[in-house]
Amino acid sequence: LARAVSATGIVTAHTLDDQAETLLMRLARGSGVVGLAAMRPADGVLLRPLLGLAKARLVATLVEAGETWVDDPSNADPGFARVRLRQSRPILEGLGLTAPALALAARRVGRARDAVDRFADRFWRQKVDLNDGVFASLDVATLCAEPAELQIRVLVRLLAAFGSAPGAFALAKAETLATRLADEHLPRQTMSGAVVSRDGPDLLVWRERGRDGLPEVDVGDGSWHDWDGRFDVRVTGAGTAGIRVAA
Repeated sequence: LARAVSATGIVTAHTLDDQAETLLMRLARGSGVVGLAAMRPADGVLLRPLLGLAKARLVATLVEAGETWVDDPSNADPGFARVRLRQSRPILEGLGLTAPALALAARRVGRARDAVDRFADRFWRQKVDLNDGVFASLDVATLCAEPAELQIRVLVRLLAAFGSAPGAFALAKAETLATRLADEHLPRQTMSGAVVSRDGPDLLVWRERGRDGLPEVDVGDGSWHDWDGRFDVRVTGAGTAGIRVAA
């Protein structure tokens, strides 16, 4: 969306209360460090400048300024987990699970996430060979020498880069794979749309071939297009009509 309108950022009004609810929902799903860090103040083009501000403070400020706002009807629908959490807020606060306390926990987990991300970035640059994007290879012993969380983070990145299902699903797959990395007879298997195989001392990961439903995207108008959930495609210059990106 930001690219479509040539914007440098999209600003949302998520508040400290939203952050607390996000942490609880992700905790219920068994999220890892990334999920439990909840929402980030800045995540690419997505900006959340009010994340440290209580919703009541935001509402009071708008009322004082004589401003109006739009209420989303879904915010009152108990069919949504976030709404049910909001309705249980008095019980949670009685247990000490206040919005400020939960948001503080998310910030602290966020620091741990940043630290692991930094080490994962370094490992990715120094130890993972992407072979021009065709397949990834890395030495299994080198990866196994790292802490378990770092191993899992690198494996999640590999599955996301060459597969099709990043997020919680890829996390569960990566955790399973991490427990079997040292097996020299690790069978070739498909995970999240990526093929994972052991070749001597190396782990190889590449995109599964022959998958149905891969998209075809017509480009050429200068706008950005997403292809296969992994690539941003943009064609610039004259005479670029009729270009199609496909498997």
